[in-house]
Amino acid sequence: MRYLIPTSLLAILLFLACNNDKPASGQEEPADADTLLTPDVRWKDYANSNYHFQLKLPEQWMITESNPAEPLPVINIYAPQPENPVSPPLNVHSRADITHLSFYPEGWGTELPGGKQMPVAELKGPAPVSFKWDEERSLAFLLENDSVWGYLIYPASPPANWSTDSYLFAQIAVDNFKAQCFDKSTGNPKSMGECDPMTGDRVERRGSINPESSIIVNEMLRSAAFTPEEQKKTGISGFIRVEQPLPNEDIQSPLTIKGQARGYWYFEGSFPVILMDKDGKTLATGAAEARGKWMTEDFVPFQLTLKYDSPGDERGYLIFQKANPSGMPENDREFRLPVIFQ
Repeated sequence: MRYLIPTSLLAILLFLACNNDKPASGQEEPADADTLLTPDVRWKDYANSNYHFQLKLPEQWMITESNPAEPLPVINIYAPQPENPVSPPLNVHSRADITHLSFYPEGWGTELPGGKQMPVAELKGPAPVSFKWDEERSLAFLLENDSVWGYLIYPASPPANWSTDSYLFAQIAVDNFKAQCFDKSTGNPKSMGECDPMTGDRVERRGSINPESSIIVNEMLRSAAFTPEEQKKTGISGFIRVEQPLPNEDIQSPLTIKGQARGYWYFEGSFPVILMDKDGKTLATGAAEARGKWMTEDFVPFQLTLKYDSPGDERGYLIFQKANPSGMPENDREFRLPVIFQ
């Protein structure tokens, strides 16, 4: 049986349809900031003068900033959890129930979280940030239902004292979180402790995005901006870049070390490198040798190999010291790279 719609009713329906400007399914229209804020959240402004950025965050949230002298500085901005305390520093592998936005001005070398991911540039709708960002490197992390639970954002034009490996990481809390690993060869489930996504094992992340956390993270990202620097300072990455090993990477003896350093980091074509345990005990020393003409201001490759006896504790540091033939303390400079002994 066919039903006929009266002309007057049809006109009303057409009027309502024409005035409904909602975007197509899956494409969110940019909302005004006031509509994003949850009614029970009070916001405050935060500006970081060391690393030249600012944003707004919930009034009750915590801010933890490491000492600028640390080899891998990090600024964690996170929701407090009195019943299940948060233990900074936070990174891309923090607990799934934690909501945080973190800044890594020198980067933080680690494998990426397992599970679905895609370039942020390929997400439907507007980008989650207002500053210029690197579309080729920035990633979004997704649950199995394609909900975004995390963003890895590389600034396109970071402040001068940020390295080229600097990034922001935003994590949205996931309720009822479960992760399952599947063997790369058989496809059978295996424990997360045995899982190795780097060699092909597949990880599924399931749960539901906490809606309030999602709103807050997106608002913080949209408000984040870099500020003009009163004094341009060259970060340590402007002098030396270590390519092997990466920060917090497992190492074993003999250890081959590679990287690049400015010509004025060398003297007579080399500079000192020291391997220490977490208590400052020297395990090995060596000289990084330039693999090219070092009398230049450009970056020059270096390489060396260290042999050592592994300590009882698993953590330690590689220390790259600027050559200082003058012996004057004001000319001393060093870069510390955290490592993990196998």
